[in-house]
Amino acid sequence: MAALSLLHETTGTVGYGPEGHVIVPRGLIEADPEAEVIDTIELHGRLLYGLHCPGRSGQAPEEWTLGLVWLRYGLSEGLLESCMTYLGGRTVGNSPLLLQQMIKGQLAEAVIAHLEVLTALEDAHPGDLDESALAALHQRITRTDRGLLRLLGGSSLCADGPGQAVHISELMADAYTKRQTT
Repeated sequence: MAALSLLHETTGTVGYGPEGHVIVPRGLIEADPEAEVIDTIELHGRLLYGLHCPGRSGQAPEEWTLGLVWLRYGLSEGLLESCMTYLGGRTVGNSPLLLQQMIKGQLAEAVIAHLEVLTALEDAHPGDLDESALAALHQRITRTDRGLLRLLGGSSLCADGPGQAVHISELMADAYTKRQTT
């Protein structure tokens, strides 16, 4: 998860979400000795750690929260590319799955969702998007990724497959999206 490490480096901080959670690569665990490791997740042979430190709740700077949406957008774009490759190589009869009408419709929906997210992000600077706008972008990415995973079928469920990256992406969004109280 080089992008996550780069986000930490670029902002110069370990930015905790509103409930005091953060996901960090191994090298950043020592950055906050007060944080409790609550989860360990493996992705492509590397470990990521879910940390919790209630005293640091909501300390993510605006450039971090905006950068996280960019990070998730990039992961979602990669997932779309994986789907295109996978579906182009699989056939039904003599036709690639990629050419099936229903598949093309689902891929078109994903492309439209990506364009909507990109349009919101392109000219945004830290602080331009409020909490609810960022949460809406996270939700859009999450819905899109879940739809793309369905196109990959069982291959998306492999321990080191695209489903794990999407799971981590959703965990990151959850860590930075304020919980709604009812």
